[in-house]
Amino acid sequence: MIVTEKKLSDLVGYTSGQIRRRRELFWDSRHYWKEPGGAIVYSIEEIKRWQESQKAAGSAELDGSKTERYIVKPSTSHTPLLV
Repeated sequence: MIVTEKKLSDLVGYTSGQIRRRRELFWDSRHYWKEPGGAIVYSIEEIKRWQESQKAAGSAELDGSKTERYIVKPSTSHTPLLV
């Protein structure tokens, strides 16, 4: 299902700021894109997959098997973010 930011916020409970931050740091063109009319739309299925992967990563950290993860947006020149 493809939704607007407002509907995404209603479905998953993220604020506009949280959605923007996830777009900047974690999500890519599988999770969201800009339509020809200029609206940004989101794929609920891909975002839920991402949420599950974050949940699994959090579980690994709780059981003592924490690993370092680097996140880099392809279009940025920033140093990778260690999370």
